[in-house]
Amino acid sequence: MVLITGNEGCDRNVSRLAQEELLSEAGLVAVVGTTCSSAALGQADVAFSAARIPIVSPSNTAPALTDPETHERYYFRVAWNDKLQGAVMANFAAFRGWRGVTVIAQPDDPYSDQLADAVASQARRRQVGVRTVLWTTGGTAAAVAAAATDPRPVVLTLLPPQCRNVAAAIRQEPALAGVPILVSEACGDADFLRALGPDPGDVYASVPDTRGANESRAFYTESFVPAFTNRVGTGPTVAFHAQAFDAAQLIFSAIRRAAVGQPGGELLIERKRMRDALLRIAGYPGVSGVVTCSPSGDCADQVAIGIYRAPAWPAVVGPSAPPVFSQSLTLGDLESS
Repeated sequence: MVLITGNEGCDRNVSRLAQEELLSEAGLVAVVGTTCSSAALGQADVAFSAARIPIVSPSNTAPALTDPETHERYYFRVAWNDKLQGAVMANFAAFRGWRGVTVIAQPDDPYSDQLADAVASQARRRQVGVRTVLWTTGGTAAAVAAAATDPRPVVLTLLPPQCRNVAAAIRQEPALAGVPILVSEACGDADFLRALGPDPGDVYASVPDTRGANESRAFYTESFVPAFTNRVGTGPTVAFHAQAFDAAQLIFSAIRRAAVGQPGGELLIERKRMRDALLRIAGYPGVSGVVTCSPSGDCADQVAIGIYRAPAWPAVVGPSAPPVFSQSLTLGDLESS
């Protein structure tokens, strides 16, 4: 087995070049990726599905990727659906008694605008007033536009570096200096806090809550994190490290189920059998949680998302950081409510 990598750059054009290089490999069995939803939606998901090559993303969260109307058959993800993150963020706003939530989003990015829609729709259901400001260029313009909405809080569904630029501009805007800021997992890292300086104020991040008990918890704390630290030199600093491990393990499991031995010791791996094997995965005790792959491609069966107050973020102080709010949800929970 050979590992081949490609750089998608969170960009559709860069992603196209990387996927064409991968698709030129005659023995390509499956793909772990993409990193960003913008590189997958209508791009990598279409190309690899057309070639009947399973693609399993550890970090795509845009709802449209697994919507029955737009889902590509060979696309799967271990990351959560942002309908869940949007619900947790809105529930946190309601829990804090906040009114007048302002969401700053980038309209041409699937991750940003679809998470913003999820936050807004769930906030409205909870009777939390919500307004959306579309970020185009420059953090100052977004901050000024947000100030006009009299927000509490400001929710950023932006990717770096935009989220850092906008947050810094918000703190420099007199009307917003003390307003709480809530960012999604894309910016829940040390770089974001450094951009705000030594006194970031009331700042929160929505990231996976890995404290929950599951069958793989001991493996995560006693084996996975130490091995990761030994290999990389530092502990996990991004939200989707556990999902990346699980994505690879799902592919290895599907290969074992789909492969048929041939004379001479070779293996025949039929692509349809690979997809069918992924669809048969149910109740798998992944490092990121229980994994069950549905026909729509969503494999994160239940997701625990925590809201963390700066500077005690998991990416800064480690996975034992205590959230100020946490919820475990399934897509079924949202449908039933």
